[in-house]
Amino acid sequence: MPTLVVIYGLPGAGKTTISNKIKEQFGDAAERLFTRAYKVELKGDRSSEVYLDAKEDAYADLFDRTQEALKATPLVLVEGTFTDVPGRTTGQEKLESYIGLAEKENYQLLLLGVSCGDKETIESRIIIRESIESESGGSLK
Repeated sequence: MPTLVVIYGLPGAGKTTISNKIKEQFGDAAERLFTRAYKVELKGDRSSEVYLDAKEDAYADLFDRTQEALKATPLVLVEGTFTDVPGRTTGQEKLESYIGLAEKENYQLLLLGVSCGDKETIESRIIIRESIESESGGSLK
């Protein structure tokens, strides 16, 4: 029976660090998934329809790829912030779609919420992230 691990939390909380550690332990038996880059021209406004549409599309794509990966891989690790998108699906609704998938297909499911209370650590992680190319191949710049 495949296992789905959904790792969620705010940027810089440590989702990727935890996901990488799990992947190291399971090797090829695990697949890591995260949102693909969605580049939009932001004129300083992340509430624009173009930005919100791109964000929704990125999460829909992540869900579709998760379904496919679970057919081929015993352990699927999904990383995301799963934050609310105003006027669209909420973070809770996004998480509930993974819960529904696991229930429907009888997959094992682990929801892992990650948080980091140390503001300086989070800020340093975000500064480092902005200075290098992200794993997804892009950013929201």
